[in-house]
Amino acid sequence: MGVPDFKKATAKGAPSRISGSDAKKLRAEAAKTLRATDAAIDAILPKTAVYEMVKMSNRAVVYLVDGQPMFFDGSGRWELFPTVYALWAVESSTLTTVRTHSLVSPKVLGGAALMLPGMVVSDDNSSWESNELVAVGVVGNDDAFAVGVMACSSAEATANGMKGVGAEIAHMYGDAVWALGDKSSPSKSFSLKRIYPSGEEAPQGEPIFEEAVPAMESLTIDVAQEAEQESFDVSTPAKMDAMIDRCFAIGANKITDDALPIRCENFFANFVLPSRPDSVTLDLKHSTYKKQAKLFSVMEKKGVIKTKLIHKIENVLTINREHELLKKHASAAEPADAGQTAGESVGPPPDLGTAEVDIKRVYRASTMYRPIFGAQALENKDRLYSKSECKKALCEYVRSNGLGEGVAGSEVKLDTLLGKELFAKKEEWYGTDSMYPIEDLFERLMGKLQVHTAVRMHRNGETLEYVKKGSIRPVVIKAEDRGRRKYITKVSGIETFCIKPDEFADVLKKQFSASVSVDDLPGKQETGKELSIQGHVVMQLAELLHKNMGVPSKYIDAQN
Repeated sequence: MGVPDFKKATAKGAPSRISGSDAKKLRAEAAKTLRATDAAIDAILPKTAVYEMVKMSNRAVVYLVDGQPMFFDGSGRWELFPTVYALWAVESSTLTTVRTHSLVSPKVLGGAALMLPGMVVSDDNSSWESNELVAVGVVGNDDAFAVGVMACSSAEATANGMKGVGAEIAHMYGDAVWALGDKSSPSKSFSLKRIYPSGEEAPQGEPIFEEAVPAMESLTIDVAQEAEQESFDVSTPAKMDAMIDRCFAIGANKITDDALPIRCENFFANFVLPSRPDSVTLDLKHSTYKKQAKLFSVMEKKGVIKTKLIHKIENVLTINREHELLKKHASAAEPADAGQTAGESVGPPPDLGTAEVDIKRVYRASTMYRPIFGAQALENKDRLYSKSECKKALCEYVRSNGLGEGVAGSEVKLDTLLGKELFAKKEEWYGTDSMYPIEDLFERLMGKLQVHTAVRMHRNGETLEYVKKGSIRPVVIKAEDRGRRKYITKVSGIETFCIKPDEFADVLKKQFSASVSVDDLPGKQETGKELSIQGHVVMQLAELLHKNMGVPSKYIDAQN
């Protein structure tokens, strides 16, 4: 389930009415999403209500019921998310709710993901699945203030020591979807800055962060410390430029020469952005740079870096360690391992292990030839045989029926099955009692069997198998030019080699530090998935598939 981003989203127009069939489908999908009873759905989605939709700038669609936003679809494939208005209104939903402390809620309301250290696990929310839709609330308050998707299962979270991202937030109290409604709240414990337990009233003009209570000392988020941090002014384009230059220099000091070359977007995401102060948001659009491409071009003209196109993607090739900008901010840079910052990996890919593949032809016997293969074929009509097993079965049939010795170089006396099913009527051997060389008879038999291709993969201690009638198609990798030096790399056919598209998409996100989407292949006859990766990574992806995923080179069609 993809997670839409409403941080900067806006409505693209006025609400428009939806058809009766779409309203009916909305009700059906809403019942599945909330796992609620028909009566509960009728209460929040009355049949007599006015149903409207609003398209957002992030391509999401928000559905309004009597003017109130109740659900939204972030993908256009009817993957519905409930809004906080819907969660407040529904009475009998079995949607899983995860909770955090009131002091952590400002982080979530500010657009951050809910981290595992900030989650409060209790008996009523101790189990969840990866990619599960959840409501998010605070301890002591039954009303949800956000909706998200779990980034890992409860078992994985426990195994990782409750570290990392817990839930990716799709929508929250106070965001653009909430603002489409009447901007109400379920109680006085709600404010745009913080959510309080039930019974506590949110004070007017409250600071976003307060002193942490002793019970919160175990959390990794030290709210008091953040409140005391130095404030930085980025209110004008010139001041934003200065902040971006500062972060660029700190990031350049952190990265080592061993991690170069590095793609410019990876350098910006993994070194420049993490170097900003916690109280600052770097926004290129509010600077004179406007875009990353201009930022790197200016830095190259200043002599800070040198860039080079590698596989049609701009990379930082070298960094001038003696430049005054880097020396000025050298003290602010923390040493980092080659290619690593704060848990982000760049340069060398994560250890994906290796895989071995075994591709061979196997054969299936149709009804008329099944007796040749004995009782095992009669019991399992879909059984597949290797070429050696087919030859062994034929020899055993010949011997057991007294048709010959059944050994190499011998001849076989044709019976009704062999003489009439393996030969055409016009051939001189058609019929019974003729003698025919067993090797030639075997070749005729193989020509009558249905050919399949079996792919057996041994990867990370697991053995997987894929069988397809006929021959298999190669994995196709191609890059689409979107103009202005922007590319999308698409790959399809990975299911043939026992690679699950959704799991592989997660691997590619970390491998290339890029967004990855999974879609159905175009065409009614196609049943596979197509992955789209941001950037031109055709050759890198082909190498990863071959070295780490075990796909033979001859089955990789890299259209570079």
